Amino acid sequence: MIEARARLPECKRLEYFALQDGWCWFDEVWPATQVRLLRALLPSLKKFNTFTWQNAFEPYFLESKAPCLEEFRCRIEDFGPVFSPNVLEAAPALLRIEVECGNSTIGGAALQAISAALRVGALQNLQELKIKGCHCIDGEVRDFMDALGGSSCTTRLGALSFSGCEVDDDGMRAFADLLSQDGFPALKSLRFTYNWGITDGGAVALVNALLNATWTSLTHLILNCMNMGEEGVVALASLVEQDRLKQLKRIDLSQSEDITNRGLFLLAKGIGRRGLPMLETFLSAGLDTSKLTAQGAAAIAHVLINGSPKLNTLYMRPTDYDNCIYSSVIYGMLLAVGREPRDKRTAGSGVLC
Repeated sequence: MIEARARLPECKRLEYFALQDGWCWFDEVWPATQVRLLRALLPSLKKFNTFTWQNAFEPYFLESKAPCLEEFRCRIEDFGPVFSPNVLEAAPALLRIEVECGNSTIGGAALQAISAALRVGALQNLQELKIKGCHCIDGEVRDFMDALGGSSCTTRLGALSFSGCEVDDDGMRAFADLLSQDGFPALKSLRFTYNWGITDGGAVALVNALLNATWTSLTHLILNCMNMGEEGVVALASLVEQDRLKQLKRIDLSQSEDITNRGLFLLAKGIGRRGLPMLETFLSAGLDTSKLTAQGAAAIAHVLINGSPKLNTLYMRPTDYDNCIYSSVIYGMLLAVGREPRDKRTAGSGVLC
């Protein structure tokens, strides 16, 4: 310990500081070292990553400031403390924020803190925002979107992710309202996952906003684990038909069990006519085979291979491991690459199921 203290001044230019599991008891065991570390490192620190946020951190952020900090990642423990907006205001150069919350009673407070920081003009340089497990209630997502819409960071934000935050159609419509105002011209990655409150209504609102946007820079569209069905997929098909997804590299519609055969057919039709030239990954695992026929699976596989020359991952796993669906996907792929099986009656039986 004495040796570590003697060398501490040499660490003033340290750029990445990560404290994982042990930080829960760090404040009690090494309080003096903690003070010295944060005071010494924050002025030059570029990345801060902690498994558990502690109230003891906050005074050091406010006292020493973090003028060089570009990445802020933390986990909010169950019923634990939440950082205040002042912490984010102390880091004017922040480019990336990633917050994971462990309990529904805490998550909303974390989102409120980010909203408050946005409202006072902080986070203007923000490029990536990822929120995970912050269960939001009573319009907290809409309040956040209102705060985000008033910030200049919307012109720079390239990635936005809400995973497991209980976003519903109202929250998605609030985001769509911002898109409709031609916000987020730099947006490349959009992720709304494990938000079962988003139905076709929210999905259609998002698609309509993307149709009206003047930019087409989206490369990642992740909409898995939500209650999107036929209407939502039909709306996505219209994006393809109107060449709004030309830059798309990855799309994920997994676990949306209300997707039907008609939706996949129309999506396949749009891809077949317009193509997705940059697409590398198509994921649709966990689709309900009671609503998806073999023809739909074969059709989407066929046009993806033909219309997406850069495709390297096609993952279509039905909920009940239906062999009929599997064989149809393979058959569609074989047709696409010009290797139709010799025994059409046998190989094509999946298509006729």
